[in-house]
Amino acid sequence: MSNSPENRLRPTLLLIGGAIAVVALFMVARHVFGITESDVNTLLSGLSDSPWAVLILILVFVLAAFIGVPQWALIGASVIAFGPVMGAAYSWLATMISAAVDFWAGRLLGEKHLARLRRPWVERFVARLRKSGFWVSFGVRLVPSGPFVLVNMAAGMSGMKFIHYLGGTALGIMPKILAIAFLGESLIAALSGDPWRIALAMIGFIIVIGIGYVLARSRAAKRANILPVEPL
Repeated sequence: MSNSPENRLRPTLLLIGGAIAVVALFMVARHVFGITESDVNTLLSGLSDSPWAVLILILVFVLAAFIGVPQWALIGASVIAFGPVMGAAYSWLATMISAAVDFWAGRLLGEKHLARLRRPWVERFVARLRKSGFWVSFGVRLVPSGPFVLVNMAAGMSGMKFIHYLGGTALGIMPKILAIAFLGESLIAALSGDPWRIALAMIGFIIVIGIGYVLARSRAAKRANILPVEPL
């Protein structure tokens, strides 16, 4: 299979095209079904008014990691429940706490239990973590990798410094969260009928996707490349 720049760029272009199509569908829904931004805001306030909402969200992120729920789905649900800005902030916090829980679970189990995860990608990941933990922890969030919980637990078992793991994770998860937040804002803007707001949200989405694409081609991401991923 060709690994030309065009082939590498194609998934990113398809993602952007798909996002534009979804925004267009929301604009159609506004005109055909009369769904407005105020309807969405009423729904959001109903979902997020509980004083326990953020704690419940964090708990969902922690537990969902152990059953393999995709991160993008959790982040998307947060954006729907809390709105683009607070949803992004809460998603970042919940992802960090979930990653920390997984890391310390791996650390408590200890390196002797790493043998039970002796898949080739785990071995490659651990070997690279021991050489450059921060950059691998950062890069692995930008490229397809193993299951979220196993990646985090393997990092804990590897013996790397927690501060390096936490720092790399904190930065590495931001492009994905921001992209979903901008997409969420563009969908809500589509229901408002404000073309400038739609355009700004989509520009923000495209910029973040572009940054993510560049970072995914960076040296840090190459260090974290642990493909092919094996099924559970």
